[in-house]
Amino acid sequence: MTSCALHILSEQTKANQRGERLTMAHLRACGKFGDEVIIQAVGKLKQASLIDKNSLCTSLATTCQNEVGALANDFVFELPSGERSRLAAINAEYLILYFYDTDCHESQKMKRQLEFSPLIKTLLAERRVKIMSLYPFADRHRWRKNIYDMPIMWINAIDPNNLVSDCLYDLMNLPTIYLLNRNKSVILREAKFIELESKLLDL
Repeated sequence: MTSCALHILSEQTKANQRGERLTMAHLRACGKFGDEVIIQAVGKLKQASLIDKNSLCTSLATTCQNEVGALANDFVFELPSGERSRLAAINAEYLILYFYDTDCHESQKMKRQLEFSPLIKTLLAERRVKIMSLYPFADRHRWRKNIYDMPIMWINAIDPNNLVSDCLYDLMNLPTIYLLNRNKSVILREAKFIELESKLLDL
């Protein structure tokens, strides 16, 4: 058995003891193994029935997608008016994707950072940047209850098909930010606000 496989089994035991679901974040934490090595090892462990067949299903399905430099996965979104569009149809020099949960303190904190950042305010005024706040679940009641707290100049949307978090983006840890260029190539993935501001300063 490889050292990576042993590492995975060890982390699964720890996650079970904590009553948590094993995620890619747990397996990346040691810094010894790349995603490709981890995915191959998980596949072999599942074939040998040494790991829960449902473990990491979402993370493994999304972890190698939307890498920096790659095209971001397109998706359908719905606006408060009921109108639907696609990510690919948004015309912006740079697009900030802000994925959030409605009842999350950290999501509220990140929203305020985005809303009150002098740098981002300037870029919005210059029309160099657009922001999409996306609630990546299909619970319209929770979304509509909070939608009017969002700045009106943002693209405030919901994932009506519940596909973004299921199979298109790695959203194990909300809130998170992606930064895309005009062609919808990924500049930043799963970023914190401080990383976003730093990158925007260099653009």
